[in-house]
Amino acid sequence: MGLKVASELDDRILGFLEAGPATPDEIASELRIAWATAQGHLLKLAGTGKVSASRKGRVNIYFLTAPRRVKPEVPAWARVRSLEELSEELRPYSSLLMIELPGALASSTTMPFEKIYEVEVSVIENFRVAVMPYEAYVKRAVELMLEFRNLKARYEIGSADFHYLATSVQEGCEFFVTTDEKHLLRPSCRDALSRHVKVLAPDEALLKL
Repeated sequence: MGLKVASELDDRILGFLEAGPATPDEIASELRIAWATAQGHLLKLAGTGKVSASRKGRVNIYFLTAPRRVKPEVPAWARVRSLEELSEELRPYSSLLMIELPGALASSTTMPFEKIYEVEVSVIENFRVAVMPYEAYVKRAVELMLEFRNLKARYEIGSADFHYLATSVQEGCEFFVTTDEKHLLRPSCRDALSRHVKVLAPDEALLKL
């Protein structure tokens, strides 16, 4: 494998891990590469300090040692504040928040694209959102993935979802709100996860507020 190709594959693996912890099997499947190739690159990345691993039984689960910053791409003609200003305001926050909040707004609203990142900054400022460091709940996420590995495999629940659940559990949230009907809102998933946190749809959560 050439140096350029190897470097590109490293970047793809790091990009995949930005969504949350993953096993070599998951990475190999997602990137359509051999398990041995995924494992080899993960070991190399671990050697450079870019990723870390947590071993549970016979399984190694890898996660970013320090998540890379995600720089939102907002069209120059459509922004009120400069990209540099928005990027600087979002800099302290988790890469997961920066990916998922805009993604949720884009998929579930008719909001113009150019407004999405302004809304993200506004939500953080006005609701005083406190975002814990990405690494804070990785261990808990790994524990949940292992506890619910059958559900994870059956419904192909992503590792990032377990990171979100781990955060809500560790923060002592009364319930976890999601629109994910394909995975977390399934009755069997709700029942299993209820021992840690109640999983609710937005309309159900509103009735409890």
